[in-house]
Amino acid sequence: EAAGAADRFILDSAGCGGWHTGEAPDPRAIAAAARHGIDISGQRARQIRPADFDAFDLILGLDRDNVRHLQRMAPGQGAGKARIGLYLEEALGLNKDTPDPYYGSDRDFEAVYRLCAQASQALLAKLVPRTRRPFCFRRIKKERAARPALLAPIFATALRLHRPVFDTHRRLAHSLGQ
Repeated sequence: EAAGAADRFILDSAGCGGWHTGEAPDPRAIAAAARHGIDISGQRARQIRPADFDAFDLILGLDRDNVRHLQRMAPGQGAGKARIGLYLEEALGLNKDTPDPYYGSDRDFEAVYRLCAQASQALLAKLVPRTRRPFCFRRIKKERAARPALLAPIFATALRLHRPVFDTHRRLAHSLGQ
């Protein structure tokens, strides 16, 4: 609400591979999210689909392998509107992969959650720049009518490992008034 942009975002999460499709998040990811007041226990993994490249404006991979996979999977030049990027590079300007906590401990999941929370806040600030003058609601409505999904990141990695990322974004969107 404060930024006046919560209804401008549609967020989703998907994995590049289908090996976790239908599964719940890793119990350690569920616990990390719960420590921050977010319940992800009911979520289920899905695989990215070709239609996602038309449905979304921005698709972010958590690591370079995922970005390469997304680039190979994307429709030919001129098709699909999604821009593909590396999550931490887009959010924080860091040319590095988001660590995968799967083979680590609960502390690793917590560290990745905190990194993603920081990155999500930075990404939101870039997408909804704060101005000194009041936000122009007429302009938002006009833009929304022309293009309702101004941003919808899909985090292209094994969902069960990184679901807190999605929920951090969703929580931010909700805190902005959704």
